[in-house]
Amino acid sequence: MFGRTRDPVCRLKVKKSTPYRFNLQGRTFYFHGSACRQTFQDDPGRFVGGKKKGLITTLAEASDGQPKTCH
Repeated sequence: MFGRTRDPVCRLKVKKSTPYRFNLQGRTFYFHGSACRQTFQDDPGRFVGGKKKGLITTLAEASDGQPKTCH
């Protein structure tokens, strides 16, 4: 659908009008919430140009084993 994309962290569909965005090397990434954006900002290499990990693994690693929730 036009105007929508997927959050690279949690893979939920999000509108491009979301306030949760991050620009990296001229490309804009859109997020479901602040926790997903922060996870991406902390290590964008996990989500760009490599093998993607599952959401649970990614969030657990980003929070020292304590899964974060999307907000």
